[in-house]
Amino acid sequence: MAYSMQKSWVTKGVGVTLIVLLAACTGDKRYKRQVNGNEEYLKTPPLHALFSPSNMILPLQNGDYEIPAITRNGAVGKGLDIYPPHSH
Repeated sequence: MAYSMQKSWVTKGVGVTLIVLLAACTGDKRYKRQVNGNEEYLKTPPLHALFSPSNMILPLQNGDYEIPAITRNGAVGKGLDIYPPHSH
């Protein structure tokens, strides 16, 4: 009798877990394709050179982590199309 009760609890637990996982995977995915409306990042000032005091000893530089200057090409903010390509 105890074995069948334990087996019943395990079966119910696995069933509930499966239902929860399936429910989580079938939710509305539209939110992942929409801009959330916060465009504060567009107001970020451009990068500029780092200036240090003349008496400061700086480490040697080799360019491994240098951020190249780029120009912005294409749409940004609400003009940016973030939808995946359509497959037929």
